[in-house]
This record gives sequence, C-alpha cells and structure tokens, in this order.
Amino acid sequence: MESLMIADDNYDVVYGMETNIDWNQYEITLLPYALNGRDALDKIIANTPDILIIDIRMPELGGLDVLKYITEHGYKTKTIICSGYDDFEYAQEALKYRVTEYLLKPVPWQDILASVLKLQKQIRKECLQNQKYMQMQKQVEKNMPYLRERYLSKLVCEEGINSFDLESFQFFGLHVTGNHSTILVVQLDDYLGFEQLHSRLEIESIFMSLSTIVSRTFLNYFVCDVFIYMDQIIVCLELSKDRTDNDLIHVCRKIQEEILTEFQFTVSVGIGTECKSMEDWYSSYRHARAKLEQIFYVGPNTICIDMPATDSVQEKYIYPQKIDQLLVTAIKLSDKTQCGLLLDQFFESFSGAKKKVVFSFCTGLVHTLYLACLEYGWESHEILVSNNEFLYLIENYSSVQALKNHICKIVYHLCNISLKGKSPSTIINAAVSYINHNYQNQITLTSVAEYIHMSPNYFSVQFKQTMGINFIDYLQKIRIDEACRLLLETNEPICTIATKVGFLDGRYFSQLFRKLTLRTPSEYRNQQPGIHSIRAIPTEK
Repeated sequence: MESLMIADDNYDVVYGMETNIDWNQYEITLLPYALNGRDALDKIIANTPDILIIDIRMPELGGLDVLKYITEHGYKTKTIICSGYDDFEYAQEALKYRVTEYLLKPVPWQDILASVLKLQKQIRKECLQNQKYMQMQKQVEKNMPYLRERYLSKLVCEEGINSFDLESFQFFGLHVTGNHSTILVVQLDDYLGFEQLHSRLEIESIFMSLSTIVSRTFLNYFVCDVFIYMDQIIVCLELSKDRTDNDLIHVCRKIQEEILTEFQFTVSVGIGTECKSMEDWYSSYRHARAKLEQIFYVGPNTICIDMPATDSVQEKYIYPQKIDQLLVTAIKLSDKTQCGLLLDQFFESFSGAKKKVVFSFCTGLVHTLYLACLEYGWESHEILVSNNEFLYLIENYSSVQALKNHICKIVYHLCNISLKGKSPSTIINAAVSYINHNYQNQITLTSVAEYIHMSPNYFSVQFKQTMGINFIDYLQKIRIDEACRLLLETNEPICTIATKVGFLDGRYFSQLFRKLTLRTPSEYRNQQPGIHSIRAIPTEK
C-alpha cells in the first residue's frame, strides 16, 4: 500500500479529503495530516509519505519552501499542489520541485482521487523497475569476478584493443593504469601430471587458491591486477621507481616457495617487456610466454626475466641412429647401466634444440623401441603407444628432464622384461611383496607400477591375471584383514586402527569394513575372539 499525507491550513479541506474518499478501497494509507508548513515538514521527515497533497500558502512555512527542502534532500515523494491561486509564477516555481499535479481549489473529490491514483500507478511502475534493476545489479555483482576475468583476458591475451575496452576499465575496478607496467605469466611446471591427478572442479578450486596467493603476495609490494587465463595465472603489474628487478624477483620467489609448501608442486614465472600503455600488454604477454619456453631446458621452479633464446638452426641436429640401435642391444642384455649412459648421449645429441626437434627425436626413439618389442617378443607393447599419441604426450612435458625420465622408465622396464627367467608372474610377486610391506602407506596402483617399472594399465592387467583379483580389492583385503586383527587383539580406538592400516577417512573405513565383513568395526570387536579374517570378498553387483 502507498501512503498519503495531506497538508492544508484549512481543516475543512483536510477533513473533506480524508472522509469523502474511501482510501482503503484503493490501497492508500492515510498518514497524520498537517495544518501548517512547519508541522508538514516535520511529519514528512518522520513518515516519508509516498504521495503528498499540499497547499502553497500556509502559516509558518510555505508549501513551496517545504517542497524545496524535500527536493534538495532527496525525498522521492510525489507531490500534488492544491491551491486557490491561479498564478503562473507559483506553477513555474512548483515545476522546479518536480510537482506532478497542480490543482485549483475548489477541487472535486473525483479529480483528487484521479490524480492520486495516477501517482500510485507511477509509483508502482517505478518500484517494479527498481526491483528489476536491483536484480540485474545483483546478477552483475555475482558475475563480476567472471566478467572482470573475461575483460582482462581480452585486454591482455587477445590481439587488438579498442576505445570501448579502455572506457570499461573503471567499471571493473581495476588498479593498473598501463603506464610503466608489465605482464607476468605464472604457470605450473608439470601441468600434464597435475591434470591427471585432479578433477576439473578440483583444478578450478586449486587455481583460485593459486590466484589468491599470487595476488596477495604481489599486493604487499606492487599495484597489480591478477586473473586466470586457461592454465595460467596472469599478473598486470604496475612498475615503480622505488622497486627494482631484484624486488620483483624476490616477490616471485616468495610466491614459488608458498605454492610449493602449500600444494607440493612448482611453478615458473615469465616476466614480459615493459609497457608504456595498455596497448602494449598483448606484446608483453607474448614475450612472457616465450620466455617460459626456456624452462624446457633450464628446469622447473624458474623465474624467466632475461633468458637467452634457443638455437634456431635446426639442420645441424642429425638423429643419432647408431645410439638407438646400441640402446636396443643394451636392453636385450638387461644392462641398465649401459642404457643410462646411452640415453645420456642420446639427449646430449640435440642439447639446446627447439622443442619440436626434441619431440621428433624422442618419438623416433620410442618407435624404435616399439619395433624391438615386436621383434623380440617382449610383452610390453602396452606401455608404448603409437607415434601420434606419444607426440601428444611429450608435448605436454614441461621440461626436457621430465621427458627424459619418461623414456628412461620405458627403457628400464624393457630391461626387466628381457631378463632371463624374469617372467611377468615373478614381477607381480615382487609387487605383492611390496604391497604387503607398505599397505599402511598411501600406495596406489600407479606408485606400485612405478616401483616395478611397469605402466599402470599393463600392471593392472598382469596383476589381475596372476592373482585372480584386481589391485584395489587386494589392497583393501590386506588392510581390512590387518584391521580385524587389531580390533580383536588391541584396545586401540577404531579411528587409530583405520589410520594404521592406511585409511585417511574413518567413515570410508567403516563403510568398507562393513561391506567386506558384513559387520561394523564395533560389532566385529565385540564378537567372540579367534576368527578375524575376511571370509570372502563380496562380488560387486
């Protein structure tokens, strides 16, 4: 309901307006009336009416003076003037104070009602518009982080900038003006490995945390804006005469240390060229990314501020065919020492080459190893993929050392397979022994496969064929068997036992225990002592 206040020095007029119209019928609430201008102003301040009917000439304070006050103080009250003076100057003055209706006395009640209802309709329309605006405003505020990130991505990482971009700068509350600034790129050194360990939601959450660390640390020393772009964190940094390159490197190093402590992985930072305006940001960004290419050789956890370019002359690199043949021979002899020396020579033969040369040589070597597997009957082709797949894999390695480690793992695995009498079942037995001695640790199919130099997929298949049970079920059986023993032979709390046998989540331990033993840990502990092993592992439906 809208509120209505009447201010007139003639009580009969006021009484007539209030009684001759059934205001409740029109959803209008009457506020206390006023018989002079001073009283009217006090009641307006106290009650803030939606609609005001006021006379011009009143004792103590004129109607126009009241309107001037509420206009200057931002009141949204809609006003109707009822006056006995048909004076153009009064009407002209009233227009300055946003008076909606100017009615001459005597005014028929029907005209007053029509004017009030007209204002009521206007008020409701404005209220609805304000609600829609507020909803839109809330939606914009909710999406502001995304909009700001998208705007900065366009400004920094996409070529071309127009006046609209610059004019929008203030809207997003950004801090760096572009004058005497630079662009930094922070990237994970082993994004491929990171991506394999985490879901998409986890990756987004971790990147948000990384962005917070980067922003918080830089803001202690510099003016900056930070945003996430694809798999990188971009920093728009305002340079200062009070800060040197050493200060910038110091801050980058602090960020690397905090991320390593918090997340146990490393990042490298590429620092772009200095910018004189925002139009230079794209060039600085590209320069920073180009510098990060150099970590392929210098290794992870690097700050790339002034890195030399790699040799652009590719013709001088000749594929070392003799080395790869010697490597196959060393594998046949299961000579891991010789294999290591040959791999060192292989990678030294293209030291300093561009990444595409490195990728080409490594793909050629793996293809040679694949052919050797087929020729000598080594049952290890599952760890070697086609050239195209391997090329995709190696292109995601962040350093030449990581790529070398991957190929070393393949070669050493082939050495194990080629050993006389070293059958797959013998290797699986070694894996079982490792599991039996390390079940209390956070071992995984991947970590056990690495221990015996097998690929996870190949190890999983061989384990199931040899043991008649898959890896996860076997590991769970070993852990639950030991938990059964501890429940019956010790008084340790259930949560302690769960931790001792390798479970980090007590609730998951209890659920799995009940699934495998058909009892809760508490029920099992209260049974007759003596039998404490799992009778059978239920087959999953």
